[in-house]
Amino acid sequence: VNGIAMVSIALLVVFVLRKREESAIRSASWQFLVVIVCGALLAYTGLFVSSVPNSYTCVISVWLVEIGFSLSYGSILLKSWRIEQIFSNKTMSKPRKRKRLKNQDLAIYLIILVALFVLFLIFATVSSSIGESIGEIIGERDGKTNAKPKALVY
Repeated sequence: VNGIAMVSIALLVVFVLRKREESAIRSASWQFLVVIVCGALLAYTGLFVSSVPNSYTCVISVWLVEIGFSLSYGSILLKSWRIEQIFSNKTMSKPRKRKRLKNQDLAIYLIILVALFVLFLIFATVSSSIGESIGEIIGERDGKTNAKPKALVY
Protein backbone atom coordinates (compact mmCIF):
# COMPACT_ATOMS: atom_id res chain seq x y z
CA VAL A 1 0.00 0.00 0.00
CA ASN A 2 2.84 2.36 0.87
CA GLY A 3 4.48 1.73 -2.51
CA ILE A 4 1.23 2.50 -4.33
CA ALA A 5 0.95 5.79 -2.45
CA MET A 6 4.56 6.68 -3.31
CA VAL A 7 4.01 5.98 -7.02
CA SER A 8 0.77 8.00 -6.96
CA ILE A 9 2.59 10.93 -5.37
CA ALA A 10 5.36 10.77 -7.97
CA LEU A 11 2.73 10.80 -10.72
CA LEU A 12 1.08 13.78 -9.04
CA VAL A 13 4.39 15.69 -9.18
CA VAL A 14 4.64 14.94 -12.90
CA PHE A 15 1.04 16.08 -13.39
CA VAL A 16 1.60 19.38 -11.57
CA LEU A 17 4.81 20.08 -13.49
CA ARG A 18 3.16 19.36 -16.85
CA LYS A 19 0.07 21.50 -16.08
CA ARG A 20 1.86 24.35 -14.28
CA GLU A 21 1.05 26.87 -17.03
CA GLU A 22 -2.71 26.38 -16.71
CA SER A 23 -4.48 29.08 -14.74
CA ALA A 24 -5.82 26.81 -11.97
CA ILE A 25 -2.40 25.33 -11.18
CA ARG A 26 -0.54 28.63 -11.65
CA SER A 27 -2.89 30.48 -9.30
CA ALA A 28 -2.42 27.75 -6.69
CA SER A 29 1.35 28.41 -6.60
CA TRP A 30 2.55 25.30 -8.38
CA GLN A 31 5.95 25.56 -6.67
CA PHE A 32 4.33 25.05 -3.29
CA LEU A 33 2.13 22.28 -4.66
CA VAL A 34 5.30 20.44 -5.66
CA VAL A 35 6.81 21.06 -2.20
CA ILE A 36 3.64 19.75 -0.52
CA VAL A 37 3.68 16.61 -2.64
CA CYS A 38 7.44 16.07 -2.18
CA GLY A 39 6.99 16.44 1.58
CA ALA A 40 4.32 13.75 1.48
CA LEU A 41 6.69 11.59 -0.57
CA LEU A 42 9.40 12.04 2.08
CA ALA A 43 6.95 11.07 4.82
CA TYR A 44 5.92 7.93 2.93
CA THR A 45 9.58 7.12 2.32
CA GLY A 46 10.13 7.32 6.07
CA LEU A 47 7.35 4.82 6.61
CA PHE A 48 8.86 2.58 3.95
CA VAL A 49 12.32 2.78 5.58
CA SER A 50 10.88 1.93 8.99
CA SER A 51 9.77 -1.46 7.67
CA VAL A 52 13.39 -2.63 8.12
CA PRO A 53 13.80 -2.36 11.91
CA ASN A 54 17.20 -1.44 13.29
CA SER A 55 18.58 1.57 15.11
CA TYR A 56 19.71 3.38 11.96
CA THR A 57 16.49 2.99 10.00
CA CYS A 58 14.55 4.05 13.08
CA VAL A 59 16.41 7.36 13.22
CA ILE A 60 16.29 7.84 9.44
CA SER A 61 12.56 7.16 9.30
CA VAL A 62 11.87 9.70 12.05
CA TRP A 63 13.93 12.30 10.19
CA LEU A 64 12.18 11.63 6.88
CA VAL A 65 8.70 11.74 8.38
CA GLU A 66 9.36 14.93 10.35
CA ILE A 67 10.99 16.79 7.46
CA GLY A 68 8.26 15.61 5.10
CA PHE A 69 5.64 16.80 7.57
CA SER A 70 7.29 20.21 7.96
CA LEU A 71 7.52 20.65 4.18
CA SER A 72 3.94 19.60 3.48
CA TYR A 73 2.11 21.29 6.29
CA GLY A 74 4.47 24.26 6.38
CA SER A 75 3.63 24.96 2.74
CA ILE A 76 -0.09 24.60 3.39
CA LEU A 77 0.19 26.89 6.41
CA LEU A 78 2.12 29.54 4.49
CA LYS A 79 -0.27 29.47 1.53
CA SER A 80 -3.20 29.88 3.93
CA TRP A 81 -1.38 32.68 5.75
CA ARG A 82 -0.83 34.53 2.46
CA ILE A 83 -4.55 34.30 1.66
CA GLU A 84 -5.41 35.49 5.17
CA GLN A 85 -3.04 38.44 4.79
CA ILE A 86 -4.62 39.44 1.50
CA PHE A 87 -8.20 39.37 2.76
CA SER A 88 -7.75 40.69 6.29
CA ASN A 89 -5.18 43.45 5.76
CA LYS A 90 -6.92 46.65 4.71
CA THR A 91 -3.86 48.09 2.97
CA MET A 92 -3.32 44.92 0.94
CA SER A 93 -6.88 44.95 -0.36
CA LYS A 94 -6.43 48.43 -1.83
CA PRO A 95 -5.00 48.21 -5.33
CA ARG A 96 -2.54 51.09 -4.99
CA LYS A 97 -1.03 50.09 -1.65
CA ARG A 98 -0.95 46.36 -2.22
CA LYS A 99 2.16 44.65 -0.93
CA ARG A 100 2.58 41.32 -2.63
CA LEU A 101 3.67 38.26 -0.73
CA LYS A 102 5.75 36.53 -3.37
CA ASN A 103 6.59 32.87 -3.48
CA GLN A 104 10.21 33.76 -2.70
CA ASP A 105 9.11 35.44 0.54
CA LEU A 106 7.11 32.40 1.55
CA ALA A 107 10.00 30.11 0.60
CA ILE A 108 12.23 31.93 3.09
CA TYR A 109 9.67 31.36 5.83
CA LEU A 110 9.42 27.71 4.83
CA ILE A 111 13.20 27.31 4.98
CA ILE A 112 13.20 28.81 8.48
CA LEU A 113 10.42 26.44 9.56
CA VAL A 114 12.21 23.38 8.17
CA ALA A 115 15.47 24.55 9.79
CA LEU A 116 13.69 24.69 13.16
CA PHE A 117 12.49 21.12 12.63
CA VAL A 118 16.02 20.03 11.71
CA LEU A 119 17.42 21.67 14.86
CA PHE A 120 14.82 19.84 16.92
CA LEU A 121 15.70 16.56 15.21
CA ILE A 122 19.42 17.09 15.81
CA PHE A 123 18.77 17.78 19.48
CA ALA A 124 16.45 14.77 19.82
CA THR A 125 18.85 12.44 18.00
CA VAL A 126 21.89 13.52 19.98
CA SER A 127 20.11 13.46 23.32
CA SER A 128 18.59 10.02 22.69
CA SER A 129 21.95 8.56 21.66
CA ILE A 130 23.59 10.10 24.74
CA GLY A 131 20.80 8.68 26.88
CA GLU A 132 21.27 5.22 25.36
CA SER A 133 25.02 5.43 25.94
CA ILE A 134 24.55 6.43 29.56
CA GLY A 135 22.01 3.62 30.00
CA GLU A 136 24.48 1.11 28.58
CA ILE A 137 27.25 2.40 30.86
CA ILE A 138 25.03 2.22 33.94
CA GLY A 139 23.77 -1.22 32.94
CA GLU A 140 27.33 -2.51 32.48
CA ARG A 141 28.43 -1.07 35.80
CA ASP A 142 25.52 -2.69 37.62
CA GLY A 143 25.99 -5.97 35.76
CA LYS A 144 22.53 -5.70 34.24
CA THR A 145 23.37 -5.49 30.56
CA ASN A 146 20.41 -6.53 28.40
CA ALA A 147 18.30 -7.10 31.48
CA LYS A 148 14.61 -6.85 30.64
CA PRO A 149 12.34 -5.12 33.11
CA LYS A 150 10.00 -7.41 34.99
CA ALA A 151 6.33 -7.11 34.22
CA LEU A 152 4.11 -5.74 36.94
CA VAL A 153 1.69 -8.28 38.30
CA TYR A 154 -1.38 -7.04 40.15
